[in-house]
Amino acid sequence: MIPVAQLNLLKIAPGGHLGRFAIWTESAFKCLDGLYGSTTRTATEKNNFHLPRSVMKCTDVGAILNHPSVKKVLRPRMSDKKAPKVKKNPLKNMQIMQKLNPYAIVQKRRNIRNKMGIKKKVAAIKKVAVVKKVVKAKK
Repeated sequence: MIPVAQLNLLKIAPGGHLGRFAIWTESAFKCLDGLYGSTTRTATEKNNFHLPRSVMKCTDVGAILNHPSVKKVLRPRMSDKKAPKVKKNPLKNMQIMQKLNPYAIVQKRRNIRNKMGIKKKVAAIKKVAVVKKVVKAKK
């Protein structure tokens, strides 16, 4: 329970989040009128305090923006925006890599052949090892 004279924004809306449950009494509203006044009369408890008035007479923003006098002053809408070009990664895209380095495809083929050659050599060595074990077992 907070007296109206001691109202504090941090107590009404802690952390700037509105939504705290508040119960107002009739006497509290009367006290508020004395503290802050209204749009037509000044506050009695505060010196020369007036509640702020709304600046806009017409709150229909759509109608204001579509009015011919406002449209005449505004610059035209920019409609032809180009989509940004996506840069492709040459390490993943061989066509882009070939543009940067024409010899890249030759190198890639050579690496693949070398890997296949190494696999064949490893397989041949394993076969030789198996044959040697079989020969030793027979002796």
